[in-house]
Amino acid sequence: MRELLVLHPWRRALLHGISLNKVKVAPTVTTALSDMKGIDTVNLAKVISTIILSTTEAHAAVDHWIAQNVALEEFEREYAWMRPFFSEIVQYNLNTSNFGLRLRLTGGTLLSTVDLVTDIYMTVQFFNTDGQERYGRTNAWLIALDAYRVGSGAEQEDHQLMNQLLEMTYTKVIETVFEAIPASIVQIYALILAPKKSMGALISILVSAATVAFTSSMISYDWDTSPAKSDFSPLFYGYVPDKALPRAACFVSMMTLSFAHVLLLTFSCALLTVMGPEWLIYFLGLYMGL
Repeated sequence: MRELLVLHPWRRALLHGISLNKVKVAPTVTTALSDMKGIDTVNLAKVISTIILSTTEAHAAVDHWIAQNVALEEFEREYAWMRPFFSEIVQYNLNTSNFGLRLRLTGGTLLSTVDLVTDIYMTVQFFNTDGQERYGRTNAWLIALDAYRVGSGAEQEDHQLMNQLLEMTYTKVIETVFEAIPASIVQIYALILAPKKSMGALISILVSAATVAFTSSMISYDWDTSPAKSDFSPLFYGYVPDKALPRAACFVSMMTLSFAHVLLLTFSCALLTVMGPEWLIYFLGLYMGL
């Protein structure tokens, strides 16, 4: 390492910039490895710090970082130890700062909190309305333990059946399938039959749909940007672009489409239930069959 830093002094500045872990907007570096300058080094350090905001795995962040910058691809071809070396540094940044994890958790927790508040509000409204008590439901506060374990790089222990990312994914999928979506259908069903419609009920439904959309989009994003998943099935994973702006646009598009899809299906199920429970059974049987 000492000989490398003497041969290429700019790499010392790169290591220093990454260790500072300052999040700032920086352009993609297209400079070749042999033409690297001081400003390119600063931008490379800024880029990896920004990438950490959108990932929970160090390997995924470094993979994105290398694919986005030409000089780093050349660097990796020249020095095979480059990827695991920087993965350890990035993992340390994830463990010590967790600003990317906090940002993701803040967004998800904010949606969950608003969803919880609106659900409590609607539950109170239903219990205070004659004939609507049966639509009241209970809610549980789900802590961010799984997300923290993924972000902190906790390794799978011998007694564990799955790693932290897979465990968090299964937890979120179970929560979405058996709590969030059925609860949304019940709320919409109650709203349709309610003699007096309220804006609070509509907001509660929209927030629930947004929470489901955010959760499903984040799971898809994390799995697609995971290097392990790309190596296992390169033909299936890899649709998320490498560049920062296209990545953001891809995630926003995924969440928007998921939001619209959730609203469409939950409203359809609620309307079919109003027509008769057998219609909902027919629809689900046909939908799942296809």
